Amino acid sequence: MSEKKIALISRVGWEEVLCREIDREFPDVKPVIESPGCVLCKYSRDLRDSELIFAVCTILDVHEIECESVKEITDSLGRIADQYLDSVSMPWCIDIKTPGYFSIDDKYYSDIFSRAELITEKFIERMKKFRKRTSERMIQWPNPEDLRTSVIFIQGMLTAKNRLLIGITQGKKFGSKEFYPKQMISHGNLIPFDEKAPCRSYYKLEEAMLHSGKKIMAGETCVDLGAAPGGWTWAALKRGAKVIAIDAAKLSPIMENHKNLTHLEENGYSYIPTEKTDWLFCDMIVKPLATLGLLERWLEKGLVDKFVVNVKFRGKEPESILDAINALKKKFSLDNLIIKHLIYDKNEITLIYS
Repeated sequence: MSEKKIALISRVGWEEVLCREIDREFPDVKPVIESPGCVLCKYSRDLRDSELIFAVCTILDVHEIECESVKEITDSLGRIADQYLDSVSMPWCIDIKTPGYFSIDDKYYSDIFSRAELITEKFIERMKKFRKRTSERMIQWPNPEDLRTSVIFIQGMLTAKNRLLIGITQGKKFGSKEFYPKQMISHGNLIPFDEKAPCRSYYKLEEAMLHSGKKIMAGETCVDLGAAPGGWTWAALKRGAKVIAIDAAKLSPIMENHKNLTHLEENGYSYIPTEKTDWLFCDMIVKPLATLGLLERWLEKGLVDKFVVNVKFRGKEPESILDAINALKKKFSLDNLIIKHLIYDKNEITLIYS
């Protein structure tokens, strides 16, 4: 029997950073870079349950398919899937991507992107032809918030024209937490395109909200440090929140005279509110320890309970700031702090606490 494996997907170009993180946390799983944006590891229960900073997608119990034609890949996938789907009566869904799907503006997999879609299409055709009753239980790849029942998830990563990594997982409870494939959380297509969004950073906060256990609520007060041109401010205003935007620069005209917006043309780094706020947002381009010092001041003064803060770093060696982040986490007992390299992040780590 072949050794069980887990596939971890990072943004293209961040595989070595992910491998170093795995080596630090799980020295026995021996990560190997399978392809740009994809790392294969020996199966570990601890790794399965982990929340790695630089993994945007996890595929459990990986089956490796190597075939030249779409038909051969589809037939092999079908034989694997039949073993699972024929033995249960629950709904199922399928999603096959390339690792580059999780890398904004990445063109590395452009030559096989359509092939991943074609394999999905041909697999569904196969099921309708040879497994008609099973095909009737197929649902669209869902948002986990919409799920009310157990589902079989077929996740695939096409890492080369002739190589498909596939994992088939049932949504179920692991410990006290409801488990669904971690790919669900970071799916970029769960964030609707907003033509009015002032800038690309808007999508960073939207993605952070997918990771957070809570949402920005109407009537809450948010302070957005370094707000201009206003991507994060816009995301909060759309939800009915009140925003105090701090930046010497102008905000996008789309928010001009908004009833819930107060724009203070001040220095975001030195700004301190007069009373406690519900959310702190910070996406300022300052040195990482300066950002952490700013957050520490707010927490020491009890000015905020929930925050989304981006910590910038140079190059692709973020390990130097992780100790400082973990020290802050320990000092303020931020047990539920999420530390994540988002799809929409570049050389930065996002801290999410709610």
